[in-house]
Amino acid sequence: MIEGSQRSQDTLNLIFGSLVFLFVLTVYTLTMNPSVPFWDSGEYIATSYIMGVPHPPGTPLYVLVGRVFSMIPFGSVAQNVNWLSAFSSAVAILFVYLIGVKISRRIFPLEQDPNNRAMSYAAGAIGALLAAFATTFWDNAIEAEVYAGACAIMAFSIWLVFRWHERLGEGSEDGLLLLISYIVGLGVGIHLAVAIVAWPAVLFVFICRPNYLKQWNYIGWAIVTLSLGLGINQLTFLWAPIVLGITLLLYLVRGRISRLPFWASILFMLGLSVHFFLLIRSNLDPAINEGAPKDWESLWLMLTRDQYKPGSPLERRAPIPYQIDFMWLRYMWWNFTLFAVKGKAFFVLPILLAAIGGVVHFLKDKKTAAVLWALFVFLGPAMVFYMNFKVGEVRERDYFFVQNFMFLSIWVGIGAMWVTQTLGELLKSRRLMTAVGVSLFVGMSLLPLRHNLRAHDRSDYYFAHNYAHNMLATLEPDAILFTNGDNDTFPLWYIQEVEGFRKDVRVINLSLLNTPWYIDQLKNLEPKIPISWTDEQIKTINEAFQLTYARFNGQTIPISIETQRAWDQSALNPLLEISNEVARRDNRVAYVKDFAVDDIVKTNNWERPLYLAVTVPERMGLNKQLAMEGLVYRINPTGQGETLNVPVAEKNLFEVYKYDGLVIRDEADPQAAWLPDTTTYLDPNGSKLVQNYAAAFSRLALYYVDSDRDEEALSAVKKAEMISPRFAGISMARGFIYERIGDLEGAERYYREMLAKQPSPDWQLNHRLALLILRQGREEEAIQMLQETVRLAPDRFEPVQSLLTVYYNQNRYPEALQVLEGWLRAHPQDASVRQLYDQLRQSIQAQEGEGQ
Repeated sequence: MIEGSQRSQDTLNLIFGSLVFLFVLTVYTLTMNPSVPFWDSGEYIATSYIMGVPHPPGTPLYVLVGRVFSMIPFGSVAQNVNWLSAFSSAVAILFVYLIGVKISRRIFPLEQDPNNRAMSYAAGAIGALLAAFATTFWDNAIEAEVYAGACAIMAFSIWLVFRWHERLGEGSEDGLLLLISYIVGLGVGIHLAVAIVAWPAVLFVFICRPNYLKQWNYIGWAIVTLSLGLGINQLTFLWAPIVLGITLLLYLVRGRISRLPFWASILFMLGLSVHFFLLIRSNLDPAINEGAPKDWESLWLMLTRDQYKPGSPLERRAPIPYQIDFMWLRYMWWNFTLFAVKGKAFFVLPILLAAIGGVVHFLKDKKTAAVLWALFVFLGPAMVFYMNFKVGEVRERDYFFVQNFMFLSIWVGIGAMWVTQTLGELLKSRRLMTAVGVSLFVGMSLLPLRHNLRAHDRSDYYFAHNYAHNMLATLEPDAILFTNGDNDTFPLWYIQEVEGFRKDVRVINLSLLNTPWYIDQLKNLEPKIPISWTDEQIKTINEAFQLTYARFNGQTIPISIETQRAWDQSALNPLLEISNEVARRDNRVAYVKDFAVDDIVKTNNWERPLYLAVTVPERMGLNKQLAMEGLVYRINPTGQGETLNVPVAEKNLFEVYKYDGLVIRDEADPQAAWLPDTTTYLDPNGSKLVQNYAAAFSRLALYYVDSDRDEEALSAVKKAEMISPRFAGISMARGFIYERIGDLEGAERYYREMLAKQPSPDWQLNHRLALLILRQGREEEAIQMLQETVRLAPDRFEPVQSLLTVYYNQNRYPEALQVLEGWLRAHPQDASVRQLYDQLRQSIQAQEGEGQ
């Protein structure tokens, strides 16, 4: 047994576990986000409130529990759903503590040394506290996310497995296995990763009861369970009913088949049935209905995440050493960092203790070690292999490994206990070393709390809420707004559905606009969007896209009769025209969203105001019709290029927009001075998005410069600098103003200061500074800086052109020729530069022939 004769209730263990739980929950509650964050949280809060359907696989259990938490009678909806993560994370940490205590007492029995009791509490607390305040775990504990609930269910399931082993021989212990089966099936409704605990659980059961390997029905049950551990897939749904049916048949006929596999399968599928919620709610057309799983086929696609279907793990999207090091181990170092000195992180001690703990655990108790080692492998290296991350992911992916780091923390506590006990034996002073070891290692486990507190105190984090408000507040009634991705969409969904703000605006997410179900919702659900396509055309738009793509490339592919009927040649012609236009304009393939945007703009016929978020990179071919108004562009019927709607932009930036946490200002007096607000931590993702404010101010400043309003230009640039000090566009605008008023030394000083502040070299600033130095007559210094700029931006011709101009003016033609040769080596298809190169070479040869 795990605790031998100590199976009676350990009151102190319950007290310490409760203290760890309450302490962690208090910290999470105090640092929790009070409103909507960026990324998926806005969608989860909104779908919990309206019982909608979030992105695949739909997380139905999370939505149901989130709805219950949203009804808490105090606090806002956002606070309450965010607190669900705080509570779930604290529960997970409680079970990490309890697991740590159980394992430590199995490795170091209390009968051998009375000091082991205190050390077991310390081992549990060390692992729990390190996990609780690790950066990734803490991130997920203070905002609405599914990973907190997944951690809680997984930790609870593993604790139940060990509890089952404690009760072996009592006759009723298998009830815990049935409970685990149900919990795992239910937990899949929060996150698919919960299913991974099936592997170590089944492994542990067979290790403890090897006679099960001789019974086919247990083996069949294991196959189902282990296929589930690979994710919700065809194998799971193929084996589960087959094994269940055969087991039921033989049980009814012979009456001697063990009931455990049968009831375990029943309870697992009963837990899994929570996904029928998606089918029910989707058919009621909630405002957020991603994937629209209204029938069995679409529900299947939802559960298998067809919308985000990954590539084959066998076809690596990046070198495996890169994936292991940069996409897993780097995150591990993050999460076990105790403190940092001058930017250098110290994480070696926890990693070393974890390694010691893992080895000691295996040597002392192979049965329970098999569970944690299986978890470590499947949640770590196997996850890296399966996810197959590419170079340059759109965001950091550390959250995929949060359970890996959580369970790894348990070994840190075991390692600390072993080190303390070993030193006590060497020094022949166990009691003293126990006191010292407990104090030092528990203190060590609290260091991440201090190290990560600043970055995880989101108690005043309103950046995402304000960003959503500012995008919507300035739009005309019944507007249509095209957005780019999660961060300029989900906060808007939240503020519309939960707070009821500007529900007249129809937000169109361009990423989702590639899917038929989303286009169908835009056309048929309020507020409806003008689309000329018929329902049958929308249903078959993906096949029409494939046909258009094939014809564009001179290929022939078979298509269904339904598609042929919906998309005759007259309907396909506009799509082919758009494909040609996108290829000519953007040098890329046209997607369904390109077709849809074109149809919406034309069908709307300028009856409703159209806007485009500034975060949309490709501008959807509307560049000539755009007028910037702050965080959005107004799409106009005609235009000569991107312009600035000065009166609207001024009103939005100076009067309407909220900047809580960024600047301090008197909203009642627009003329009052602004002061920078440095009290609230702005995370890297938020820092990128608030640069859009700075870009708008910089654009306005350049307009002021062109209008001889230098004082207003400088004021606008200073405001931009307060909001986003590292935004390169500020430096360009402010330096240009200094140049304009004749303060060349001030401009140079400012450029150099801003270059020093940049986290990485900025070629545009470098280029501007080189031109300024050249303007002051320091030609050789300018040439050196231009050469450096060419190295920084090998694909930008602007610095090459500037360097060529200097060489031409100084009659240094051979050096100019070398610059052109360097460009052509990297860009051999550049015909215009090739022509220039040939002309210059011929000119040099002619001069050499004439002896010049």
